[in-house]
Amino acid sequence: MKRKLLGLFLGVVMGAAMLAGCGSSSGSSSGGSKDSSAEAGLQKYIDQGYITVGTSNDAPISFVDQSTGEFVGFDGEIIKEACNRLGIKEVKVETMDFSNLIVALNSGKIDMICDCMMIKPERLEQCYFSDYLYQNSELLIVPESSNVKSKDDLKGNEVIGCTTGTTFLQTAQDWQNDGTIKEARAMGDQTELLLNVQTNKIDGCLTDAFVIEYMIAQNDSTVAGLKAAANYKPEGAAGAGYACRFEDKEMMKEFNKVFADMREEGFINKCLEDYGLSTDLHSITQEEAEHGLNTQ
Repeated sequence: MKRKLLGLFLGVVMGAAMLAGCGSSSGSSSGGSKDSSAEAGLQKYIDQGYITVGTSNDAPISFVDQSTGEFVGFDGEIIKEACNRLGIKEVKVETMDFSNLIVALNSGKIDMICDCMMIKPERLEQCYFSDYLYQNSELLIVPESSNVKSKDDLKGNEVIGCTTGTTFLQTAQDWQNDGTIKEARAMGDQTELLLNVQTNKIDGCLTDAFVIEYMIAQNDSTVAGLKAAANYKPEGAAGAGYACRFEDKEMMKEFNKVFADMREEGFINKCLEDYGLSTDLHSITQEEAEHGLNTQ
């Protein structure tokens, strides 16, 4: 997969559009023939009238709008539209810490993870993933007063925070192991992470590019006094998708057909753009989307 240069991040974000909900068109079920196992897996959710998805509730990815109670975000809009096209009437939502999503999936609490989960080998052993929907990476966030512009500026005495359960934490732990930083510190959620940087309890953090782009575009107070290290080159750029239990993999293959149609129509890019995000940084082609990494 091609790697987009997140060094363009600051320029792109400053011109990003303000939040607007991505409209959901009324489509029909994906055409073509389905084998019996795919039909049976999908039919279960059509018959019960809903599917339950899990999210860590971070804007702009997938979250419950506190003022309306509506499930929104670009992943929220994508999955609602896909379900509409496949004949699943309702998308129910469970919110939880990101680190609990796979456990909740395999325990049956949720049926799908819709939360920009990067597709990594250790996760492929635990659940079945959709095709890539887009790509994402980490940003190094530091106080505005910091002289750190890249990884090379780190002196080996810094504490860098990350949200528990993310691939970014592994990156920071690798830095700790090779002496690039003093400590990789795990934290519960995005708000706690950024507050610790703002209050100088840690020297910086590695966190989700989508979330920071959106916060900066919205002039969110959570990122007041912070900046992205301008010359930082991401080490964790990867495709992201949705996950289901292995028993539902034939159903996910039907979702993949719909996602391909939505990509072709420009729907996925529109959802990214409507939340102030750059398709230059995050969009992928259908050829790039078909990763073939699932182990079962």
